[in-house]
Amino acid sequence: MKLPGHRPGLPGKVISLCIVPLDPAYKAGLPGHVPAKGVWMKTEEELHVTAYRTYIFVWVGLVILTGLTYTVAVGLQAEGWAVLIALVIAGTKSGLVLNYFMHLKSERLTIFRVIIPLVMAVLLVFILLTFSDLAFRGGVK
Repeated sequence: MKLPGHRPGLPGKVISLCIVPLDPAYKAGLPGHVPAKGVWMKTEEELHVTAYRTYIFVWVGLVILTGLTYTVAVGLQAEGWAVLIALVIAGTKSGLVLNYFMHLKSERLTIFRVIIPLVMAVLLVFILLTFSDLAFRGGVK
């Protein structure tokens, strides 16, 4: 199928559109037939449905962890421990968001074997650059 890639009267190119054929029974509207599985589609067995109750519990947990972070930041006098505790709570919150709201809980483990080391390497670079800056600056005033 050829579609014009521009408005009438203006010079331009023609865009080619490739349409992938579906299962003929699906196109006919017969029950029980689903589109042919492509790279971007998952079968019904691969889809994971999460109940609304789970999302509500995760959200309440995030609110509680946010309050705990605030309490630690304001109430804890040991500043070194406050930062460590706040980072642990932030990591827990990000894990909840990634697993439930971004639906990575049902993804393949291969993704995490690639992403997690990269994220940890970037975090390590930021931490090392920050502390090296503080070490060579001559102290914080």
